Amino acid sequence: MNAAKRFVQHYYTNGKMEDCFNPTGFLLSEGVRKTKLRTEDVPPWFVPLTYWSTRYVDTSRVTDIMYKPCRLPHYNHLFKDDYLYLVYDGNKIVMNEHHIPESYYNTLWGWELVEGLFSAKEYSGIDIEPQLAELRAKILRYNEEYNEPWPDPNIPYDPDEIFDHAMKRVQERKDAYEALHPGTHYPGHPDHHP
Repeated sequence: MNAAKRFVQHYYTNGKMEDCFNPTGFLLSEGVRKTKLRTEDVPPWFVPLTYWSTRYVDTSRVTDIMYKPCRLPHYNHLFKDDYLYLVYDGNKIVMNEHHIPESYYNTLWGWELVEGLFSAKEYSGIDIEPQLAELRAKILRYNEEYNEPWPDPNIPYDPDEIFDHAMKRVQERKDAYEALHPGTHYPGHPDHHP
């Protein structure tokens, strides 16, 4: 059966939070309902987000995204508490009077949000240029604010290297899945078929 038909929900987890150190091997649909799907079945358009248990977030069928950078200083976490909000199936993000999104379906955070952006571009055909511009500005601002002798050779961060790494991860997941499941029908517009 085609993966797109089997994975109909927008996220799956490898267990409940209380089972995070002893996952069952089967995925839970939306973190609650048991399925017969396993981790190795997860198609490449689901970005893994690990926080205690692993959550696989769908980046296909995305129709609106919003990147919300954290303005608080985190000298040791570039994307700590940054969020990428996703909505699906023709819907748009709705903001409340405090400019906080109140209608969205999924979130990605931390470093995985960069990979999620490129995955949404690949599998939903969505324009991510505005979000990439915001990410680039955040990275450059971070480098300026914490301009000091860095103990880590990867800092100051290079936005282009971060973006290249995220694009490579999206392609690696796609290639690995295609090797196991040749002829996979990928979601998105017609150009996304192998």
